[in-house]
Amino acid sequence: MKPNKVSRSLSLQMRFLITPLISVILTLLLLFSTHQILRSQKNTFREISDSNLIEISETGQVISALNNSHSHIVTLLMEAENLDEEKIYERGRTDLNYLHQIETRLKKIIQPHQPLVLNNTEIFAAINSAYDDYRYQVHSAIEMSTVDVNQASREIILANQKLEILNHLFLQLSQYYSDRLRQSTLKIEHSLQLTHTTELALALIVLMVLCALYFSKKITSGLTKVHMALVELAKGNLDIRFPEEKDAYIRGIWDAVRAFKEAQNRNIRFQRELVMQKYAMDQHSIVATTDIKGTITDVNEKFCDISGYDRDELIGQNHRILNSGNQPKDYWRQMYLTVSSGQVWRDEVLNKAKGGEYYWVDTSIIPIYNTEQPTKISGYIAIRTDITEKKAQFEKLIEAKIEAETAVIAKSRFLNNMSHELRTPMNGVIGMLDLLLKDTLHDSQRRRAEIAKSSADTMLLLINDILDFTLLDTHQTGARHQPFHLTNTIKSVVNKLIADTVRNDLTIQLETAEICSDQVIGDPEKLKQILNILISNAIKFTHAGEVIIEATLSKSPSDPDSTPKNDTYNNSHIDCIFFCSVRDTGIGIPSAQINTLFEPFTQVDSSSTRRYGGTGLGLAICKKLITLLEGSITVTSEEGVGSEFRIQLPLQASLDERDIRQT
Repeated sequence: MKPNKVSRSLSLQMRFLITPLISVILTLLLLFSTHQILRSQKNTFREISDSNLIEISETGQVISALNNSHSHIVTLLMEAENLDEEKIYERGRTDLNYLHQIETRLKKIIQPHQPLVLNNTEIFAAINSAYDDYRYQVHSAIEMSTVDVNQASREIILANQKLEILNHLFLQLSQYYSDRLRQSTLKIEHSLQLTHTTELALALIVLMVLCALYFSKKITSGLTKVHMALVELAKGNLDIRFPEEKDAYIRGIWDAVRAFKEAQNRNIRFQRELVMQKYAMDQHSIVATTDIKGTITDVNEKFCDISGYDRDELIGQNHRILNSGNQPKDYWRQMYLTVSSGQVWRDEVLNKAKGGEYYWVDTSIIPIYNTEQPTKISGYIAIRTDITEKKAQFEKLIEAKIEAETAVIAKSRFLNNMSHELRTPMNGVIGMLDLLLKDTLHDSQRRRAEIAKSSADTMLLLINDILDFTLLDTHQTGARHQPFHLTNTIKSVVNKLIADTVRNDLTIQLETAEICSDQVIGDPEKLKQILNILISNAIKFTHAGEVIIEATLSKSPSDPDSTPKNDTYNNSHIDCIFFCSVRDTGIGIPSAQINTLFEPFTQVDSSSTRRYGGTGLGLAICKKLITLLEGSITVTSEEGVGSEFRIQLPLQASLDERDIRQT
């Protein structure tokens, strides 16, 4: 890439040097011819001042130096994309110093104290002004090259135009000096009748002008096309054609223009997407922007609709115009501290509309940073969503929830009272039936009394289950934390059930060898109730075979050395997990029924109540008890083979025998 850039820059320098070189050559030819004539007409030419020739020469040299300096500056701007800011400033300073030297030489040519008017223009003042404009434009192009190369290209195009104006003024001045020289030669026309000095001078001048015009057009035609294309792009017209350029330098500029066009296309697409996003947001959200003091700078139509204010009434007002007074000053102070630190603030806010109506909005306030100083906040944008209806519905739900909870409490109280009221006469009935069965009865009388006793027991069981389920369902019972003997507790449940079960075809086994500590802290009564339900069900649904209860207690793997959760016990305790499996060889459970097994009033089939008895609440109560104790229960079963229920409960193993003595 570097060799190509060097060749392009040299080619560009040669183009800008051609015109002044030709001017110098032609001027030298004119001087040479004049010198020959002067030698032959020495005495006559002494009467004519040679200042015009010196001035023409000085003018040509200034033009040459100026164009040479311009080519260096253009070369610098071509390479600016690959240079850092320090190198650009260093080389730019050199080129500007060179322009300063040219200005010094220029002051020798122009003589402001001797006004010279050409074509209604004070030529010296015009040259001085045009040179100042050109130097300012070049300085701006060099400064812009450190920021935006594309903008620098536009600046150098303007500098080319300024240079053309300056060359044109120099051309007028050269023409003026040439005219003066021609007028001087008229004085010696008679002495030069045999020569054609005037014709030769005019021909050389015309040739110089034509060369200047030709090469100026040749150099600037491509840049003019680029300039026009950039003007069209700046107007937003992207329908421009890219000509096939043979010149490498102009082709490189057209490549930059093509890249600029693509950037414009992307920018237009981005603006369209931004407009669509803004439209979508305006249709959904309430949007407002403020300065850092909270003064409203812009709002959308949805903001005006919900607030009741016109846009003109809101712009320039502080956002507290919508304050409903529902939040204290500290609330807004915390909000300001949050957003002023650069964080996004979000909350639900109650605002007050112009007509006095209140409305709720879900508000997010986002800081906006200054584009020139990315770390400085210049304002805020607030995006809101109307949640007034949602709030009203939420309040209705709260009221409905309160009503439902009140109804549940009333229902639980009713069931509680009814259970107690029913239990009292049922205990009397069962007591009387027990006494009756102890008397001497005929077989038919005893059978009837036993049926009545069985029905009364079932009724009492139903009443007890309903009472337990109601207490658990309404959260009127809680978990207790007290020390107890784990093995003895389990054995008491199993032994009672064994005593109540007199069947030769059923074996009940209890395995507690894996219990690491008998001294635990928990809720023994609820544990008994859980085990009683599970083991009773296993016995009830097993015609023949065995029921195996396996209980283990092991340290919790997640926290083996934790301290007790209950502050009542200050001794050292260890978090443990109690596992218990109740496995039977009974009728089993169909896989389709397992998912609903723990729902209230649910049994394996509709005939289970008649065949096996029960309320259908046992497993539902068991599930609620285990959940209350922060445990879990799972079941696996195969119809006709048997079932296995596994429970897992958190307990604490106590290391102090005094805890057990307290129970």
